[in-house]
This record gives sequence, structure tokens and C-alpha cells, in this order.
Amino acid sequence: MPAFELERVDGGDPVDVPKGSTVLGRGPYLGVSDKRVSRTHAVLENWDGQLRLKPTHTNPCFIQASLEALPQPLEKDQWHCLREGSTFSLLPGKYIYKVFEVIISFNCSFRHCVTDSLSICLILGSLVDWPSEVPQTPSWHRSDWTD
Repeated sequence: MPAFELERVDGGDPVDVPKGSTVLGRGPYLGVSDKRVSRTHAVLENWDGQLRLKPTHTNPCFIQASLEALPQPLEKDQWHCLREGSTFSLLPGKYIYKVFEVIISFNCSFRHCVTDSLSICLILGSLVDWPSEVPQTPSWHRSDWTD
């Protein structure tokens, strides 16, 4: 099941979207301090592999078909589905975020392969009871195979 990240188009670190409902607005989660953005500007819901956005303030959120397209206001108190590549903003042309789907596998995550693989290996390495000696050559022989 995918996880999601928001990446601010004008730069900054990606923001992980936790499972469940998250309030978007002015504050530390997105790092927005502009008073034109309400503290409870919208709700972002990450549920069962689906991501959706509901503007909750008089000042709407906006969706853009592309970065060059004009921002289109989203209707207040209505859910709007988001997916990989969707772009939305908290103000027209400002605080623009792009949605990324993060698919995590044992070997790597789609966007953070080296970091996540190392973290997983370090965590698993501390949980697994590794043998004290590891054989230098394979321990199977052709005679062990069954027809």
C-alpha cells in the first residue's frame, strides 16, 4: 500500500503524510507562517491508499493541472481526490505542493532508496539473531536436489 509525501514546489524537504486525517494550514507541519493561511485551512486524509483534500476555510485551496496552469479554487467542505503528481496550493500561486506516492519495498523506497534501505537493514540487523559463523562456501550440493 502506498504512502504519500508532499513536496513544496519552491523547495524544501518533503513532508510525510501520516495515515488518517491531518489538518493543513499555518503552523509547523508545513512550515507556513503567512497569516492569509488559516491554522485550519484544509484537511488532508490518507486512508486505504487514497489521498484526498477538503478545504475548510473561507479562503479556498487551489488545484493546478500543471505548474503553468492557472490555479482553480476547490469548493469548501467538499472532498477532492489527489494522486501521484497532483499539485495543490493553499493560496493562488503560493504554498504549492506536489503529491508523491512512496512505494516502500524491502530493498528500497521509491524516493529514498539508500537511506530507507540502510535504516531497514540496521533495524532488522538488531532484531535478527545472526549466527556467529557464516560459511564461506555454499552449503548445498547437486546431490541434495530432488527430481
